[in-house]
Amino acid sequence: MKVMLMLLVVWSFVLLAPGSSASKGSDGRQKMSTMTEAEWDASDQARDARYQLDRALDAVGVRPGMVVGEVGAGAGYVVFKLSARVGPSGKVYAEDIVAKFLDMLATRARHRGLVNIETVLGTPDDAKLPAATFDLIFMHATIQFIDNRVAMFNSLSRSLKPGGKIVVVETANDEYFPVFREAGFKVTRLDDAVVPPFAVYILSR
Repeated sequence: MKVMLMLLVVWSFVLLAPGSSASKGSDGRQKMSTMTEAEWDASDQARDARYQLDRALDAVGVRPGMVVGEVGAGAGYVVFKLSARVGPSGKVYAEDIVAKFLDMLATRARHRGLVNIETVLGTPDDAKLPAATFDLIFMHATIQFIDNRVAMFNSLSRSLKPGGKIVVVETANDEYFPVFREAGFKVTRLDDAVVPPFAVYILSR
């Protein structure tokens, strides 16, 4: 069991590592969809030890009462952080295109007593999030899996409130800028020291 946990944790790092291919990542996501709740808990702890994602949430100002979402939520690593920050007066929408991930996320949220999370089954080019609803929408280690990126970001644009923003936390890649701009966004890139080895892009209209 310990060996399996270590292999799964190592694989999760491969998915997030700079240079990981989309095809390798897609295979990895399918393998990860069979992980148990205990294995996900161990993976989350290992990611916390290696990365400092909370620093990105600090930098963009996630606050109590906000309505936020995550695209490519997986089994809830970022969603649970968002849930704690927006509190009972806020709400988190967790989107993924893999139903097994959302089932596991819902189970984990229930076991943690979290009632401000709603899951959404999206499609490869449309997150299916409610319109004009969100203060912030997050995307972490997900853009590499999206084929029609402009269509996806157009769908997210429709879901933002006036003044709402999209926060993309990914391995730095200049090819993302034309995508963001074609979808009608202005782009701000935070200092890369915020969450190494990732870049943080803030998209606004």
